[in-house]
Amino acid sequence: MGLITCGKCESAIVQGNLTKYQCEVCDNFRFATSSIKPRLCDVCAVGKSECQICRTPNSYKSIDNGTMEKKGAPVGDFSFHTKIKGVTMEPGRQDAIRALTKGQRLHYIHEKENPYDMNAIKVFADNDNTVILGYISRELAPKILDYIKDKKTVSMYVSEVTGGGQDRSFGCNIEVFVEETK
Repeated sequence: MGLITCGKCESAIVQGNLTKYQCEVCDNFRFATSSIKPRLCDVCAVGKSECQICRTPNSYKSIDNGTMEKKGAPVGDFSFHTKIKGVTMEPGRQDAIRALTKGQRLHYIHEKENPYDMNAIKVFADNDNTVILGYISRELAPKILDYIKDKKTVSMYVSEVTGGGQDRSFGCNIEVFVEETK
């Protein structure tokens, strides 16, 4: 679990040994259950707008170059990072992910008729929506749909292809940009 404590409410969910670390963006101290110190807290890394425990609003937002900036600065576009889910669920997805390049624009559709999740967002490598990569996480998809409903432009780009090699699956980290429609 990435977010263990909130910098304001100090609420904690403790399971196992904890490693204390300071987020490089918001400077709040957090605790992780792994021995590896994360660089960013869960709020900053995933672009969540509030602490998942006390619901305190995040005072930072991501901007288009991937760095974080205090809210209240000049209004501009913002972005956040996430991973594509389900990359091993269907044949061909691993080959498609292996072929991706950093900075490649991805395409998506809202799968309203998905029998498992009416908010499902399917991600594709191509403009014709034929090369399926996977899905946006169930937790993040409703927020992206809210941006779209608010008439914001949402675009996705490959930030990193991970894994691969001997007995390891490929994964795909993406950056999601949200822009005010002009």
